Amino acid sequence: MGGKTSLYYLLLCVIFLAACSSGGSSGPDLRAPIHVSPVNGLRIGKSNIKVHYRDLNPNDAVYARLIIATDPALQNIIHQQRDITVSPGSRDIIAYAPEGLAKGVTYYYGMDVYPPGNTTFENSELYVKAFVLEQTGSNIGSTYVAMGDSITAGDQGGDRPDTTPYTTYLQDMLTTYIGPVTVANEGIPGARAQDLLLYVDTFLSFHSPGYAIILIGANDIILDHGDPELIDNVIANIETIVYTCMANQTIPLLSTLTPAIGDRAFLEPEVLSINGRIQAFCQAGGVDCLDIHSRILDYADDISYLYTDGIHFNTQGYEVVAECYYDLLRSRTGNVNTSGSRIRLKKGPAKQSGKQSGKSGRRPVFTPKKRAR
Repeated sequence: MGGKTSLYYLLLCVIFLAACSSGGSSGPDLRAPIHVSPVNGLRIGKSNIKVHYRDLNPNDAVYARLIIATDPALQNIIHQQRDITVSPGSRDIIAYAPEGLAKGVTYYYGMDVYPPGNTTFENSELYVKAFVLEQTGSNIGSTYVAMGDSITAGDQGGDRPDTTPYTTYLQDMLTTYIGPVTVANEGIPGARAQDLLLYVDTFLSFHSPGYAIILIGANDIILDHGDPELIDNVIANIETIVYTCMANQTIPLLSTLTPAIGDRAFLEPEVLSINGRIQAFCQAGGVDCLDIHSRILDYADDISYLYTDGIHFNTQGYEVVAECYYDLLRSRTGNVNTSGSRIRLKKGPAKQSGKQSGKSGRRPVFTPKKRAR
């Protein structure tokens, strides 16, 4: 390498080592791997290896390298890809896991960056993190089904004719980020948790989804407000919905309820009680919890402009709901700010990855006896 390139690469190493020594971290918890869609594969964000970019001009040209192995030391390499182009100023480095990885097995990926002209990696160190391809059985890993009430359906409340489901926006966001994804909408206006439970098997059988986003309970609160058995009944039905998904090998993504504000703020204490129970259930059972309630409250100091009636959202509000779910889903798949360690690397063979799309169609129609507003 030329003198200028060597100096550039030396700067990378010095920055990297200084950051590692001052980070105060005891290293990654490789016993807790990130979970990855078996269809869309592993996508690694630039934030995972941001230490390599510190103090560098964002317009500097660099390349990335990905290694996948069966051991945390990256000795048994089963996949290697180098010269992954990183566009100047890009937020992400995109690399997918190869086909043929077993589901439910823990693997380890390593990634680093290097300047043009670098031909040796003897002194290179890799960001390392454990991951596992999730078990979705014969289901379609690129298909999500969103199950819930009128908030999932995108109703704007009252007699307003507009329907703007968050799933439309979420599907576009996920497709842009990880490749072709289907987010099917099974929102049932007026449905309570016990109503949704009646249709879960049908929805799972029809869509064969790898993942299910579950948001239900608002109508229970509206229709049974003040009932001392309300919260226990809602949680019991939600738990059964989750277990039904698990039995189908569909991965449940259980959502907290959205905030109740304005004229419906009197419902918020029960919303918070149910959300607390949802979070406790998820933590105890190892279920992914999508805390949409906190994300929406954190979105702005005053969120009233996102609502139409204190429960339902307007068009902008549903777009924000989609953004919040998008961020939560990216976080759960390890695509932002995951911890890792750095090790040396060896060479290995390269393979290409593939994707699969979901299916679509009409869903069964549910007509509630009493519709909640």
